Amino acid sequence: MKGLYNEMWPEHQNLSDPNSRYVLFDSKVLGVPRLRMVRVRNDSCTIHEDFRSLIKSCYGAYSTENEDTQRFGLMNGSA
Repeated sequence: MKGLYNEMWPEHQNLSDPNSRYVLFDSKVLGVPRLRMVRVRNDSCTIHEDFRSLIKSCYGAYSTENEDTQRFGLMNGSA
């Protein structure tokens, strides 16, 4: 989130003007930022048998094959 709302350039120029919204000093924000969460399954990598008693879950690198698409949260109809 800090990268979306920089307030100073490296040269300490003030960016508090709402017309000068830059992301990481390069791209200009034209609207409201939207964030998306992508999760990885907790069985997406292999745990060596010597460590299985200590390590119960393993999260591999993100890929479409490792993506967790199950619902989560309170499941009460709210976002």
